[in-house]
Formats: sequence, structure tokens, C-alpha cells
Amino acid sequence: MSALLGLPDVLRVKATGGSGRSLDRASAPPIVVSQTKRAIIAVMQQLGRPVTSTELQKIWAEDKALEIFEYHLCTLVKAGVVEIVLGQTIRFQIR
Repeated sequence: MSALLGLPDVLRVKATGGSGRSLDRASAPPIVVSQTKRAIIAVMQQLGRPVTSTELQKIWAEDKALEIFEYHLCTLVKAGVVEIVLGQTIRFQIR
């Protein structure tokens, strides 16, 4: 049985019985939606501007390695939820 989780409009997720959660987007490959990804999206929406993985790491309440943010941002880019903004540094923004 599938259940729709209450997430921001940018992220529509189906929970599938025991197989994990995957994005319900026909054009994007399924990705696991962890609490970290959900929190990253929420922070990006609140900031309302492109951010770097380093910025996310600095404002995060928990101590997490930079590679964790980079991994989650890259999977969100592959899913079409976040896009890369080029400049002096690579930044990410919600599509």
C-alpha cells in the first residue's frame, strides 16, 4: 500500500510498503528521500536563494561531513528537484 507523505510541493513522495520512499516524478529516476534531503529542501526554501554545500553545512544544527551534503544535493539534482547555478562557486537552487 502506498501513502502520500506531506512534503513541500517541490517534492511529492510515495512511501511504498517496505521498499523505501521514492520520488513520484515520471521524468526523474527514483531516489530515496531521507530526512536529510527533506531538511535540505526546507532550508533552501526558507533561504530563498542559491546555496553552496558549505553554507548548508555551516548552518546545520548537527555536525555532518561536507560529503553528506554534496551527496544529497547531487541526488536532488539528478532527480530534477534542485539545479546547479554556476558562478565563482557551485551553488544549488530549487527548480
